[in-house]
Amino acid sequence: MFDPTLGYGIATALLVLFALLGAFDGVYFHMIKYRLHEHPPAQLEHQIHTFRGLLFIPIALVFFAWNSAGFLLWAGLGLLLIDLIAEVVDILVEKKAREMLGGISPAESVIHVTATGFRMGALAIVLSMKPLSAFTPTTATAKLAPLPAFLSMTGWAFAIGVMIALLFQALLVLWEAPFTLKWRSQLPSFRMCCTYPDQNGVM
Repeated sequence: MFDPTLGYGIATALLVLFALLGAFDGVYFHMIKYRLHEHPPAQLEHQIHTFRGLLFIPIALVFFAWNSAGFLLWAGLGLLLIDLIAEVVDILVEKKAREMLGGISPAESVIHVTATGFRMGALAIVLSMKPLSAFTPTTATAKLAPLPAFLSMTGWAFAIGVMIALLFQALLVLWEAPFTLKWRSQLPSFRMCCTYPDQNGVM
């Protein structure tokens, strides 16, 4: 029989790896290298990333901090479905959003695929460890044994880390906004070289 401790240990390791890759992708590629929040064609992509970040908070708690069952578990599965749809939309808009930035680099593509594999692997293990009764809507979470402390703490740390990352992102945008506006106003050639065409192709 599969050792539950080993299974939860693997799930914890996969969650940590996903968090590390996701943090690197979000900070380096999105905020530093490409600065998607300042790139008009990538605004939708940036908003999708922010939306998915918000979804990751309850998802991490439902699946990795608590041994959820019943209605709470199904609510978490619903959030996973919404996140999957958002991920598909993100993939569809990325190519056009990054067109003026040279597209998505191979390194970032590898990170996306690998991180998704880690996330799905962790979720699959945790879900497979639940008894069938956990999927009955009327089952209370309190009826299941708590998750191992190492996994639960990792789930909480992940959720808190995402909240901090989103707060940092918001503060960075607010901090840079006045400096960006001042910089643009001091460069007469900015509108000529750095503006983007509208839907009619007018600069």
